[in-house]
Amino acid sequence: MGDVSDGLSLQTTIGGAMVAKRTHGGEAKGDNASCLHVEGASALRKQFDAAKPFPHGVLHPLCVDPGQLLRRVRQELLENVSYREKETDLFQLHQTGDLANLDGFAEELPALCELREALYSRSFRQAVEEATGCGKLSDQIDLSSNIYAHGSHLLCHDDVIGNRRVSFIIYLTDPDSEWKEEDGGTLELFDVNNSGECEDIPCKTILPLWNSMAMFVVRPGRSYHEVREVFAKDKPRLSVSGWYHSDVPLPEDNGVASLTQLQTKNEGCLNSKAYHPIEYEEDLNKDDLMVLKRYLNTPYLSPSTWHAVAQQFQEQGSIQLQSFLSEERVAGVISICSKADDDDGLAARKRPEWDAGTGDGWQTRGPPVKQRYQEYVGAESASSARANAGKALKEVVSELLQTPSFAKLLSIATGKKLKGQLNQVRRFRPGLDYTVAHFNAITSTPVLDLTLCFVNDADEERSSNWESGVVGGYHCYIPADPENNAATAEVYRPDDDDDELLSISAVSNSMNLVLRQEGLMDFVKYVSTRAGGSRWDIAMEYQMED
Repeated sequence: MGDVSDGLSLQTTIGGAMVAKRTHGGEAKGDNASCLHVEGASALRKQFDAAKPFPHGVLHPLCVDPGQLLRRVRQELLENVSYREKETDLFQLHQTGDLANLDGFAEELPALCELREALYSRSFRQAVEEATGCGKLSDQIDLSSNIYAHGSHLLCHDDVIGNRRVSFIIYLTDPDSEWKEEDGGTLELFDVNNSGECEDIPCKTILPLWNSMAMFVVRPGRSYHEVREVFAKDKPRLSVSGWYHSDVPLPEDNGVASLTQLQTKNEGCLNSKAYHPIEYEEDLNKDDLMVLKRYLNTPYLSPSTWHAVAQQFQEQGSIQLQSFLSEERVAGVISICSKADDDDGLAARKRPEWDAGTGDGWQTRGPPVKQRYQEYVGAESASSARANAGKALKEVVSELLQTPSFAKLLSIATGKKLKGQLNQVRRFRPGLDYTVAHFNAITSTPVLDLTLCFVNDADEERSSNWESGVVGGYHCYIPADPENNAATAEVYRPDDDDDELLSISAVSNSMNLVLRQEGLMDFVKYVSTRAGGSRWDIAMEYQMED
């Protein structure tokens, strides 16, 4: 094997049997043939060519040496390497720095250095080239290690950046504990529909099995994948991952790569919003108060309250009004929504089915590269708990939020004259749903965002988890950053001190008002299964007069 030692190998599956090319202990004998023999490379190439939804394969076992190289790598990573928490709209994980330069650490990290040199040796790169048909790969090292602990995740994307040609993940999960699908942390692969958009539900699942190496050819707008949330509490998913880069410049992605999609502003889409007109007189009257009294908590019927609200909103451009609806109203909504979570298997804090909560008037909004959540569009004949939850939230829209009486109240609170509105009833299911910041979320003119949020915060733990943001579900506004996509900070939670960020916790029965200026994007952070229930909300967008 030349410069590859301690038994790195490639395997393929032929007729259900594992075939691996082993090396001899110590220095490999022979040249490249000991890394991947001709017959094995041919069979693996056929597997890549036939793989759906895009070329991929799993090498298992990757390392078959008697010295147990990967066990030593695992030990070195856990004992001698520092990991940093990273969280954005797209992911939450712990990651090392760049492992390309380990000079000076050979004594502390001998096994990791050995693995790195083997992975990027010419003989191993030639085996990858032959197996994937990706063309010639450069000797550029692009490598790091990640720990996905309980709740960690990486949302859907295609990995296209620069000259990346082949992605790979070497799984270093506990070698003495079998990894199961219900543990999460699986690599999920997505197909595209007839319109070229990523499908809502993945079609291939790859388990992070010890001593295996998953890899796939990076293709713009095709190699969509995600790392599903780790559901197991005591089984962190440790891996070494990286990319092989093309030896020659790759062609432009023609706007289809996931990062390009996020950074492209479709003016036609922005200008096609069909706002529903709002007509109202300026002053509140007795009839208006009767409409508001049916829903609002008593303090929000007081003029002094709204005077204070108006003062804070005009100073800060945002405000969260807690305990907004009356106790009777909110108790009914929470009860119906909680029953829907129970019936749909979304309150159990375990791996949900991909289609949990769909149907009966609820439709999935995608594509996953930008968002995945449920919107209620109506189903009068349906009587399931989820349908009843949708109807209850729609009732709040029609009987309160869309009324001229409420528009008058908003005008007092914001000092803005409203002329049109859009609304959505949404459900963000735990273990499934989110939105990602992207340039199409940027408005061409300022708008007023109103979000009325409901979550199950019946006990102190649930309430604390939602309010702190550790289970996600918070609503975040960030400035558009074309140089770094959505991520203007590596970690942003509701308690973040960054003045450029506005993070709003998912507090139940809270109404959030935000004056969204030009240049701001927003997202709702992925909801973890640890939340024990969905984030339900009503999202209103108001058009204002100049």
